[in-house]
Amino acid sequence: MKKIYLFFLVLILGSLSLNAQVLYSDNFDTYTSGVKVAQTIGTTWWSTWSNAPGGTEDAVFSNAQSVSPSNSVYVAGVNDLIFKTNDKVAGRFELSWQMFVPTSHIGYFNILHNFNGGSSDWGFQAYMYNDSVYVDAAGAASASATFTRNVWHIVKLVIDIDDDFASFYLDGNEVVSYQWSKGVDGSGTLNKLDAIDFYAWDGTGSPTPITNGTTIGYYFDDLLFEQVTAPDAPTNLTAVVNGADIDVNWTAPTTTPDNYKLSRNGSIIFTTPSALTYTDVAPWPNTYVYMVRAGYGVSGYSHSSNTASAIIPGGVLRNLVLMEGGTGTWCQYCPGAAMGLRDLIEVNSKAAAAIEYHSGDTYAHAAALTRLSYYNITAFPTMVCDGNLRVEGGNATVSMYPNYLGMYNQRINLPGFHTTNISIVPTTPDNYTATITIEQNYEAWANDVYLFTALTESNIPDAWENQTEVDFCCRAMYPDASGTLLDFSSQTIQTVILNFSTTGYVKNNCEFVAFVQHAPSKEVTQVVKVDMSSILEIKELTGEKISIYPNPTSDYMMLLSNGKGIMSISDITGKIVYISEITNTTQYTDISKFSKGIYIVKVTSDEKLFTQKLVVE
Repeated sequence: MKKIYLFFLVLILGSLSLNAQVLYSDNFDTYTSGVKVAQTIGTTWWSTWSNAPGGTEDAVFSNAQSVSPSNSVYVAGVNDLIFKTNDKVAGRFELSWQMFVPTSHIGYFNILHNFNGGSSDWGFQAYMYNDSVYVDAAGAASASATFTRNVWHIVKLVIDIDDDFASFYLDGNEVVSYQWSKGVDGSGTLNKLDAIDFYAWDGTGSPTPITNGTTIGYYFDDLLFEQVTAPDAPTNLTAVVNGADIDVNWTAPTTTPDNYKLSRNGSIIFTTPSALTYTDVAPWPNTYVYMVRAGYGVSGYSHSSNTASAIIPGGVLRNLVLMEGGTGTWCQYCPGAAMGLRDLIEVNSKAAAAIEYHSGDTYAHAAALTRLSYYNITAFPTMVCDGNLRVEGGNATVSMYPNYLGMYNQRINLPGFHTTNISIVPTTPDNYTATITIEQNYEAWANDVYLFTALTESNIPDAWENQTEVDFCCRAMYPDASGTLLDFSSQTIQTVILNFSTTGYVKNNCEFVAFVQHAPSKEVTQVVKVDMSSILEIKELTGEKISIYPNPTSDYMMLLSNGKGIMSISDITGKIVYISEITNTTQYTDISKFSKGIYIVKVTSDEKLFTQKLVVE
């Protein structure tokens, strides 16, 4: 009866593939309700997270709910039940079952690249709550769908290790498809299939706040594990540069598919029911590798076509990824965002800069509120990555690092459009001049490109929620939140000079962040930051000073000082162009070979630093 029923079920679902080999199937109806699953069936296929069948992690058979009469498996309490697919490193597989989450309850499962307890490698995970399902697939909360509770739902995954591609379907509808090896957060590299984890999740770390019931417990039934053959793939993929665009074309497979998915550098960029062409409009400078797959409903996608590459020249390396957050010390879910930024930048040393814009607390100010409005941030916390990617929501106790890492990974390898350098010199105690040079290396937009700068402070003692400090707090923006308009119409290099102050803040806990952004699209094209602890402070002593004469000048410079120390001259990029020992109270320097422009003269004497601007005409 069990085999007949399961055969009938998979025909109804359209999930029986040609040349399928059933590796495991069970409707759990031959077992006694209330007994342990892994302990009863055996460890060839079943175990628990701690490899302790029969213990508290082992789930039980139940006759309270079922699809096929009369049993299912009930996961609740501290259950952490493992179904072992047994270390598949090649082939194409389908995993399917039915799942029931009662009203006011929450559910969860994950698929593991590698099962090894706390050292496991996650390939996919799904959270069910608030009558929705949220999935992590090559990015945190990368997709969601309706999941009505108190109703049985058909869950299916097609995982093709040979093609490194996976798709998740709910009730016959595709929810997400992605590069399988990228795992839950997009940073993975392991291409294998090892287990399903049916875990009694307690609601911790939910992608969004749980507002409609948090009771632990759900049922699953009719588990089927098959090895299948991939359907026909498209062929003859080409990618040809056409001006600023790339034209992509392919040939349809023999069997007519339901749709196509085109990937670029591993990420899906285009889905179409029948088109055989795509124009990638004005992509950024980079080398692009395309591949296309044909979709066949719940049978999944074909293997990829041949790859086709195209190069758009230009651009430079991206220095940093910019994380801009909306937060407040009154916000119960904002600790997760604060921990996420610290984990990203301080713990894991990712190349990122962070600016937290506060609202509704003592750290809020006009510039911060302007940036929050610019991004239309109304939910707290919200994190915006490089102006366009965003994650809304947080957690009271769990770091949002996995969510932020996924965005970071999408941006860090994209080329920048500008080379940006900062030189910061002290002028008076707690006051500084920043000279910022921006060279445009690729013209993506003719207008509306701005330079924005912000002073941030970290390690601010403050007991808020469960945190003890405030980090990456935006203290001010210069000249203001509107930024400085850059005009590259007649020259490729722009210089912006801004004055700023650390008065009232702990200077060595501050960073000066500068970024270039296209205002209409919000795209951030380059980011730099300066740790203010690296900038020497002026120590003023009465009666001690330096003088430069003449200034402006064109052929020589005369330095008046106490006749001791070291003098250096830097250009506006911060590059030292001249350095010498001071041996006279009046010291002459030949500058006739200096290019016209602004220079900074620094004199270090008796552990004191003096600076002065020099103009060469």
